[in-house]
Amino acid sequence: STLVSGTARFVPASDTPMLCVGEVFDVEVSQERISEFEVLQSSAILESVAMRPQANGFIVHGVVSSIEPVSEPPGQQCIVVVAGEAGFFLSRTEIGNIDLSVGDAVRFIAHDVALWDEAI
Repeated sequence: STLVSGTARFVPASDTPMLCVGEVFDVEVSQERISEFEVLQSSAILESVAMRPQANGFIVHGVVSSIEPVSEPPGQQCIVVVAGEAGFFLSRTEIGNIDLSVGDAVRFIAHDVALWDEAI
């Protein structure tokens, strides 16, 4: 990717992952957890996903593109943060009691990132 470089787990849709080498994929991004979530004061950020020097996660600078309620558990929300072409789905539980609005610039560390082959 021109946006992201570093180590992430690739989960192929195919039963023969060796056939994936050198191919191009549309993927869904997931992470096991996030840390150090913060709202940035400037909305003029450069959206990016960069591998941490410690190689245990990615630093994400992105923009909140949507905040949607989910049915379970009651009061939960799904926050979508976009960094270039990468979308990260976060829960209200992960970010805590931080008030967010669509368009807010945010920063966080995504741990144990996986790229899921969408097999389109």
